[in-house]
Amino acid sequence: MDQLLTVQPHCPIMAVLTEIEYEPGMEPSFGSIHDFCFELQELFTSSGWFFYVFSLKGFAKNGITGLYHNGSRWTKAKMPFPDLVYNRIHSRRSESGQTFIDFVKIMSESHIPVFNRRFLNKWEVHQWLYASKKLQRFLPESCVYSRHSLQLMAESHEVLFLKPINGSRGRDIIRIQRQGSTCHVSLSSRNGIESLTTCQKEELHAILKGYLKKQLYLLQQGLPLLRMDKRSVDFRILCNRSSMHDWRVTSTVARLSAQGHFAANLAVGGDTIHPLRILRNFFGEAQSTSRLDMIRELALEAANCTADSSGDLFAELGIDVGIDDNGHPWIIEVNSKPSKNDHIGKNSCRPSAKAIAEYAQILLSETNPPEEGGSR
Repeated sequence: MDQLLTVQPHCPIMAVLTEIEYEPGMEPSFGSIHDFCFELQELFTSSGWFFYVFSLKGFAKNGITGLYHNGSRWTKAKMPFPDLVYNRIHSRRSESGQTFIDFVKIMSESHIPVFNRRFLNKWEVHQWLYASKKLQRFLPESCVYSRHSLQLMAESHEVLFLKPINGSRGRDIIRIQRQGSTCHVSLSSRNGIESLTTCQKEELHAILKGYLKKQLYLLQQGLPLLRMDKRSVDFRILCNRSSMHDWRVTSTVARLSAQGHFAANLAVGGDTIHPLRILRNFFGEAQSTSRLDMIRELALEAANCTADSSGDLFAELGIDVGIDDNGHPWIIEVNSKPSKNDHIGKNSCRPSAKAIAEYAQILLSETNPPEEGGSR
């Protein structure tokens, strides 16, 4: 294990950083992106690259221990530093830890690009998008939660949502439903919607303090989004970068929430369906294609705005779009670690994997390649 794996001279190296699970007698697992990593491995190796997967536990300042596919199984070895890294860590806590900070520093000093380097937070994304006049009318009214903002928003909207600014997977979202001066508060948990309390509007802030965790929350206008069979509907549009300044849509799926959940999130039991099946149900055959084109264009605009505003290097972004009862689209969220569980063509290599491979080739051509693959 101490001996560095030998890679063909002038062979570029691509690595994915994620969590790796080891079980006795079992093949190592990359969790929800295991199949995606295998697709990337096939695409990169067929194009003359060397590809491996590693975790923060395998990173050290003097080298990386990771897994490469030897044609039959994933094999552990000490690896040379890569030419490019795709960050697919699923834990915000890991990204804020010292090991990840050290990793980013060393990659920067070695001039190794790391794309999708970090999670996004909901408030910064809202500010970026709202700064675009093109996008303002597609954003629900949002602000950072405080007693004052709650008072103002509760006067204007009958339904509000409180979302952890650094939250993910539709967890810990609080819904406030107001009827006159009475407010009903409920929570989205892994097991479904949990009714918390009913109170007077004047008591709401004091009561919410008992349920909110010690973190910032986004207070957001509730939207009357499309529903099918009493399940909420939204659309996940995956956008990939095909050059330094060009984004394209690589996949679009409609998502149905699990019964008894606020959000159409696959992590808590949601389902995927072809978007045109949903759109035809609400808008008919004639309008469904134009509606689909509309939300895709909106997603591309959001992806461009996010990438340009963030100053970070992104290869792909997942844009969640909802449509209300009047047919108006709304940008719900921008995700820098989009799910890989919503692939509809299960027996084929997904378009987003192909897009990552194409983008890596472009990115490598715009940097100075090393004398030997990964040797810096």
